[in-house]
Amino acid sequence: SHDSLFSLPLRNGNALKFFLDPTAVSLNYLKTRADADGFPRYQDYNMIGLSGGGWTTTLYAAVDPTIKTSIPVAGTLPLYLRYDGYNHDLEQTLSSFYSRAGYPDLYVLGSYGRGRKQVQVLNRRDNCCFGEAEHRVSPTGMTWEQAVRDYEARVRLALYNIGAYQGYGSFRVEIDEAAPAHMISWNAIVNTILPELNGGRRYSGAVGRDAFYRGVNGHLWHNSPSGETDTGLPMVGAPATLQGVLYSFDVFYRDPSNRLMRAFRTTAGWTARSMGRVIISDPAVVSSGPGHFDVVAFGSDYRLYQWSGTPSGDSPPRQIGGSAIGQGTPSLVTRGPNQLDVFFRGFDRSVYHLQTSDGTGWSIESVGGISLDFPSSVVLPDGSLRVYARGQDSQLWEARPVKGSPWQWASVSGQTGGQTVHGSPSAAIQDGLVRVHVRTASNTLATFAYSGRWTFTSYFSLITGSPTATSAGAFVRNGDASLAFYYGTGGDWRGGIFD
Repeated sequence: SHDSLFSLPLRNGNALKFFLDPTAVSLNYLKTRADADGFPRYQDYNMIGLSGGGWTTTLYAAVDPTIKTSIPVAGTLPLYLRYDGYNHDLEQTLSSFYSRAGYPDLYVLGSYGRGRKQVQVLNRRDNCCFGEAEHRVSPTGMTWEQAVRDYEARVRLALYNIGAYQGYGSFRVEIDEAAPAHMISWNAIVNTILPELNGGRRYSGAVGRDAFYRGVNGHLWHNSPSGETDTGLPMVGAPATLQGVLYSFDVFYRDPSNRLMRAFRTTAGWTARSMGRVIISDPAVVSSGPGHFDVVAFGSDYRLYQWSGTPSGDSPPRQIGGSAIGQGTPSLVTRGPNQLDVFFRGFDRSVYHLQTSDGTGWSIESVGGISLDFPSSVVLPDGSLRVYARGQDSQLWEARPVKGSPWQWASVSGQTGGQTVHGSPSAAIQDGLVRVHVRTASNTLATFAYSGRWTFTSYFSLITGSPTATSAGAFVRNGDASLAFYYGTGGDWRGGIFD
């Protein structure tokens, strides 16, 4: 048993080394490996673990800053949330160690440092460890979810106070609503782990020249040309936004319980209401007519759901797409009143297309291709559709419909010099032209623009994550966690700190 390791007669040290030394030895070996030119073969070290592996990930990332991104899954909770009789191995509770550094301290240590981050994944329906069923309210007076978000907020504040979030680390908790048990789910893999490892996570939602994002305090923030405003509304993920449809802004996002929420600003300030379902993807929204909006997102069953809203009220969620299942944030566009097109990545990594001409009856088809991340789509001025995705070769690809034939794919990168891209592309119609904004392999913003032929423009600012395109330009998260807005050949630094 694990506990018996701590009664072994050791010559020196503590039995914790049996858990940490193998990782250290492996890393030290990998650091010696070189390519044919003598350069280090491995330069980016990240760590993921489940259960006891999640505990090891938490502890090792705290003591070795070599680990840049650490993602412990169902691995730990602070000790004050573990009631008497909580059945765990001794390494989880060893008083001689945790009296020096408790779990929140370890989360800070594992997150702090240039380019470092920790994303903790907890499974709500975990049947073993650290889920909602294992929680007791009595020690703190908080529900499981409240307790989790409480220590998340305190760790984030501690990091902010020591100078993190300006390129020096970040921490957040993702509550997995799809995992049915003690496991790493497809939701965790595709929606959290892979976007973190390839830098493809999208941080903001935007419309025109206004952006919305999650601030360090866990609230929804609004960044406009005139400044930054805290709405005071708790949220997670990246929002989707409309302007001037029902209110000056309608913002759709996940709350800390992963429920779809709609926020809007009145003369009295910002308010929010629940749209009535837990979702596992960030939402997508469009307006297909005056005073009307439609929202789509994936539920915890990996199926797509649709909500509609008018001045008279919002509809309850309804499943669309039949038995189709998918992952990641869908792309939603409209070609006219009640005409909606949804593009999403399936479990086979192909792109799929859902469409309706009346807002209720849906048909589905395969667009094909292989998308490493999540697709983006636009409607051209002539009403035709275009879809953009990062292919297996890391080039930007475009799909267009061909009447009576399968969708036709062509490499956009191949027409402009073969540039590789990282993360998910973000496309929009700007000044009547298609512009697709991407993050390059050197972590800069770049734009592919089509005007009879494709052109490629690269900017010099370092960015993190995937950009967010609007009809006016593109928003990016800078390397120092601030916001920038690019339009044409220029750009504005917008400030703020967000994650």
